[in-house]
Amino acid sequence: MALSRRQPLDDESERLQPVFHAMEKYLASFPRYGKLSSTVWKTRGNASARAIPYSDLRARNPAPKCEMKKEQNKALLGTTHKLPLCTPIRTVHTYGVQPVGRPQNADVSPSGTMTLQRTIDMHLKNTFFYTAGIGFLALAKAKNVLQGYSSPKPFDISETERCIEYDIHVVEQWIDHLKKYTNNTYSLAGKNVLELGPGSDLGIGIYLLAKGCSQYNACDVNDLMKFTPDSFYEQLFLKLKDTDVKMDVDYLKKQLSKAKNGVFSQLNYVVRDDFDIVSAFGESTVDLVFSQAAFEHFDDIKTTVSLLSKVCKPGTILIAEIDLKTHSRWIRDKDPNNIYRYPQWVYNAFRFRGIPNRVRPFQYKEAFETSGWTDIRIEPLRQLNNHSNCYSGMSKRYSDKKNQMEYLSIMLCARKTE
Repeated sequence: MALSRRQPLDDESERLQPVFHAMEKYLASFPRYGKLSSTVWKTRGNASARAIPYSDLRARNPAPKCEMKKEQNKALLGTTHKLPLCTPIRTVHTYGVQPVGRPQNADVSPSGTMTLQRTIDMHLKNTFFYTAGIGFLALAKAKNVLQGYSSPKPFDISETERCIEYDIHVVEQWIDHLKKYTNNTYSLAGKNVLELGPGSDLGIGIYLLAKGCSQYNACDVNDLMKFTPDSFYEQLFLKLKDTDVKMDVDYLKKQLSKAKNGVFSQLNYVVRDDFDIVSAFGESTVDLVFSQAAFEHFDDIKTTVSLLSKVCKPGTILIAEIDLKTHSRWIRDKDPNNIYRYPQWVYNAFRFRGIPNRVRPFQYKEAFETSGWTDIRIEPLRQLNNHSNCYSGMSKRYSDKKNQMEYLSIMLCARKTE
């Protein structure tokens, strides 16, 4: 028999049975944490309501265990609540959030409380990382002003063995993506290669020459090679000799010696503050372009791609890994998209040369298409597992799904129109 406000039931226990069921569902929805407020019971219309001690109600319908102090339990057991002839409307206070009443016909379930808790937790997390990120941006700018740009790798050049393994891994990864992009029909033999932003040593150039390239060119705005110790190259040559006994290590040593002495070499390393690669290498001279975590540091992507198009021959292939994450060492692991939380005017306040440009994959694609590149492919190398939360706390500029905020690093492959 359905419960009606206009048809009172004779039997008291039968009349209150639906109320007890509603109370049981309501009490089961309490979370095991948070600050619990008193429950607000309302009646619909002018229906009468009878007050009974809360302890009696607990005896009939025991609530789930809650992690509350004994003093709070005693206080609750002494209170009195009115039981209506309707579904209860509850109010929960959690971490200072204002009470929110449920609609009269809303289903009382644990999921609603947990959704509210997740929303609060996400807000607190976003607030914390927004504030912490400001601090890291300020530290990065201060370090740049005081020390300049010192190490593009996530470790120091003094860690020789680690640096060598890193250089070899980068080249092998490029070659794997080049084979995939060209269906294994492309050969490095005799190619004139350009690397944008070579970093702290010439290990990658030496390894590319060992792989068969005829010429290695590199351009950077920071002369970091002068800080590379001779011991690094000595260990690198030993590593290459152990890898392939037939490798002409003497030829590689000779090219390195010429490069260090400023004599023309197959290792052509150029430092230009204006990053004018056209003046450095000439037009239509390059067969293949590689880049490792450098594009995200270019202040003007459209200008860089335009210059790149001039030095490349028709049919030139580009293989470039782009790191889209925050670069500050600690926070990039905890909050990899931290730099995208800020509006442009805030980010500009901490700008320095080489700071991540916050350009997203679709913008790289547009820049290359505008400059006459085709067959552009973007493959995510690392991405966030939880795609639903990757836009939470982002600046309005990055709230659109076209930004693909789940992508943390990508491999961009393209071919210059023939």
